[in-house]
Amino acid sequence: MGTQIKWKGLDDGTIENCIIDVRSESVLVTSEISGPDLDICYKIRTDTHWKTNYCELFGHFGGVNFQFLFERDHLGTWIANGQPDNRFDQCDYVDISLTPFTNSLPINRLVLSEKEVREISVVYFDLMDRTIKPVKQCYTRLSANLYHYENVPNDFEADILVDDNGFVLDYPGLFTRQSDMQ
Repeated sequence: MGTQIKWKGLDDGTIENCIIDVRSESVLVTSEISGPDLDICYKIRTDTHWKTNYCELFGHFGGVNFQFLFERDHLGTWIANGQPDNRFDQCDYVDISLTPFTNSLPINRLVLSEKEVREISVVYFDLMDRTIKPVKQCYTRLSANLYHYENVPNDFEADILVDDNGFVLDYPGLFTRQSDMQ
């Protein structure tokens, strides 16, 4: 299954064009985000159960060029820009601050029942602060297509509406889906 989605960033005027290619052996995501003073590309690869194994992120933001490459070795250790980094060993997901797509990774992997809550660890790429760090997040499935997301400790939370494939339709105040093609 191949899906192409366009999201609009509501608070920063960005446009994201994302291609999600679900294959028999993996999921491959390629995306471009553009907006005022930024142009970012990312690639994410997961296994068939949506466990992230690869994340490449490059471009410029705020006048600064950057490039990050995170991939797991055969033992499951994250290799960050060529160096093993065990700070991220418990992280099964990545979260990129300027895209709603990365919320789809845990939504599709966790397969939560209604009202079920799960805390997860993620590699968080905070492009605004120019930091990469392990963080905890919590997802609660409120209904078939609505999830409650929160940081741990809780300094931000939102109810995220997704389609039947777990891809964001509306992330209140931050992102809205403009169009998609199957």
